[in-house]
Formats: sequence, structure tokens, C-alpha cells
Amino acid sequence: MEQPPLVTKALGFAAARGFEKSCRPEDGALLHVLAARRGVSRVAEIGTGAGVGSAWIVSALPPTTPFFTTETD
Repeated sequence: MEQPPLVTKALGFAAARGFEKSCRPEDGALLHVLAARRGVSRVAEIGTGAGVGSAWIVSALPPTTPFFTTETD
């Protein structure tokens, strides 16, 4: 699977800040596939980190689908 542009941007953000716990490409691709399923009316994520997983998810969602993510830090 080709890496979406938003994921590339999030990876750059993470690298610039020394954040090394971003999701792996295989995990991101799975998140992307799951988020792209038909019938998804809203999506939430816990543990945003630097936003790489979020970028994989959001890249698969229609623009009208609500997305919420949170991070304790």
C-alpha cells in the first residue's frame, strides 16, 4: 500500500521531535483498511502520539466522517 501524503507529513513531525513510538507501516495500513469500510459513521482513537496512526485513519475516511483522537501528554 502506498503511504498517504498526510502520513508522510506526520512521520516528519514525529522524527523532528524525536518521537520513536509511531505505528509501523503494516499497522497503519491495517488501520487505513479498517477505516475505509463502508458504514463507518464516526471514528475515535486513544493514544495519538505524534499523529501517525491518526493520519493513516483520516486518510481513509470521507471528509464528513467525525474523527476524535486523544493523548494523555
